[in-house]
Amino acid sequence: MRLTLAHITQNPIMMVSTALSIIGWFIAFIGTCIIGKAGVFWWIIVYELLLLIGILFSIYKQIFHHYQLVFLVFLSVSISLLTSAINGLLNSYSIGYQVAGSGSVILIVMQFFWVILFGSTEDSVVFQYIYSGQVPQTYDTSKESKLALASVPEEEPVNITSSPVIETTKIFAVALHPCK
Repeated sequence: MRLTLAHITQNPIMMVSTALSIIGWFIAFIGTCIIGKAGVFWWIIVYELLLLIGILFSIYKQIFHHYQLVFLVFLSVSISLLTSAINGLLNSYSIGYQVAGSGSVILIVMQFFWVILFGSTEDSVVFQYIYSGQVPQTYDTSKESKLALASVPEEEPVNITSSPVIETTKIFAVALHPCK
């Protein structure tokens, strides 16, 4: 899947998901600034920023397909970090913690969407729907799908009679075991 900048700018779903990710990061950053001494959450904020920059830069430079699996791993790490952070942030009564938690929720929703999108192949229904704007033709009944499969030309069977027949030999082995 070769993603280019046109995939983001010309596709409203990708543009909205990118914009929401950036907005979610800014909200989480502002909440962390309000908190001040947020501890490890500052490292999560920096990690999220580097992840967003890395994904957008690789799409801009058209090298995303080289690092697609790496970004999926980084997104899964990010989802686990945000999941553990959201629990502590939203259960606090301080406004800074709640702002950072709400930004993290926006980020994690977009990252789940990106995992589904970046992890799907070009033949999948999800990928085709996002990039074409319509659901590809699916079949409601098994009869319709059998008819669709019947229209696909069958391949000719491979002739394997020219290979020589190999004679099998039986070898017996005795297992040595201390219990009898």
